[in-house]
Amino acid sequence: MVEFDKTIARKSFNKLALIFILYNIIFGVVYNIVSMGLAAYLVGTNPSIELPEIESFIYNTGFALIGAASVSVIVAFLCSREKPSFERNRKLDIKSIIMFFVIIQGLQLLCSFILVPLEGLFSQAGYNFDQAISLASDPSIYFSSLVYSVIIAPLMEELFFRGLIMKKMQPYGKTFAIVVAALLFALMHQNIVQLPVTFAMGLLFGYITVEYSLGAAIGLHLLNNAFVEITGHLGKIFEYTVIFDSLFMYACAAVSIVLFVLNFKKIKAYIRNEKSEEGTVKLFFTRPLVIIVIIYYLIMTLLSVSAI
Repeated sequence: MVEFDKTIARKSFNKLALIFILYNIIFGVVYNIVSMGLAAYLVGTNPSIELPEIESFIYNTGFALIGAASVSVIVAFLCSREKPSFERNRKLDIKSIIMFFVIIQGLQLLCSFILVPLEGLFSQAGYNFDQAISLASDPSIYFSSLVYSVIIAPLMEELFFRGLIMKKMQPYGKTFAIVVAALLFALMHQNIVQLPVTFAMGLLFGYITVEYSLGAAIGLHLLNNAFVEITGHLGKIFEYTVIFDSLFMYACAAVSIVLFVLNFKKIKAYIRNEKSEEGTVKLFFTRPLVIIVIIYYLIMTLLSVSAI
């Protein structure tokens, strides 16, 4: 951990916010450019095609997302003059892979319980989470969207959030860096259903990156997304898949709770030993750019709900 200097810290935190803003702007611009290119191609090959068909194709394919995710991450690294580090601190053995995979599945179920009272409040106001749930859980339709979901998204998200964002914050404390990267990772999804689970998984992927390696976090993220896609497609073929998947998730949640209880003292000690210097958290969350980013993405997350 570096010696805490408020002037240097302010510059670092402002730069981090700018990088995050740049990443999202580039993502949006590239996504729209590729989408317009696809639309022009569809119209050129089939002049009679209707707008809803064009929108459906662009929405369900992964071409625009693949281009946007790849370009935005590359630009972010180039502007930051950083390179991702794949240095391995500890080997991730089979036992650890299984343990982390089980925890990831358990977290998804446990975090979904948080949404129950929240969804009830929104329901009373005339809104539901149906569209947000669909965006978060529907399996891919086209091969390109499958490639994005299973390979590109895990790779690019971990490179950016753990390989760049967390790495730049790590000199101010491991715990601080892990939490900041997880928070921005959750906000980036702009989905109220995904907010709790992406934050929790961001914490876990951050820990894995710090204590094992960036490659290990990418691998586990990829494994989770592949599992979600497989169970999603099997659920459309075999009606009992949903039951087995639910039982598996509950078992994973139970194991995760037991592991948390058994390792509570170790987790508490880790947070205490790796905490940041006094004033770091306050300084970060009082930066105007950081405040703007958090407020904007919280608003966008709230807008992911749909009217009943």
